[in-house]
Amino acid sequence: RHLKQVILVLLMCFCCGAVCLWKSSSPAAVRLASAITNPLDDPTFATRRPIWDIGWELFTRSPVIGHGYQSYQRLHPQYVAEHKAEMDLRYPGYETSVKQAHNLVLGRLVETGVPGAAAFFLFYCGAIAAAWRGPRENRWLLAPLVFYLGMNMFDDGLFRMNDAFILFVAGTALGFAARPASGKDGS
Repeated sequence: RHLKQVILVLLMCFCCGAVCLWKSSSPAAVRLASAITNPLDDPTFATRRPIWDIGWELFTRSPVIGHGYQSYQRLHPQYVAEHKAEMDLRYPGYETSVKQAHNLVLGRLVETGVPGAAAFFLFYCGAIAAAWRGPRENRWLLAPLVFYLGMNMFDDGLFRMNDAFILFVAGTALGFAARPASGKDGS
């Protein structure tokens, strides 16, 4: 029953998105269509490839403890300066100054290493599971959590303080899951 509901919602989202893309010629719609139809040559992916490669290299330098909160902003230009000739050859026109890893997973790995990233995703996936299994009236919490996770495969929203709201949504989902069900004793 749940699978049918999920498939129906995804199908409706796909149809609505396809109609919007088909009817719109805005730059955002053209870019989204490009990302869907030809992802490997799309500018969004092409500009992030060097960022992700540098992020992976930075992670491998300190996989256990990471480099610290918002360290990517400091480490990216250092890496680019150290590997300028290689970067110029592999990625012509790459960005030399980047604030974040443009990937939620990679950002946590660079900042906190494997243990910190695992702890974060245990918390986050626990919140998704709690929202999915929680009371029906609180299942709306699942939508922003899943959307945020998907969107942040190409961004790292936790770099921006105004995106920290998602941690409150996750905490709310976990709080509702921990709340005892009302029983016959009147609670």
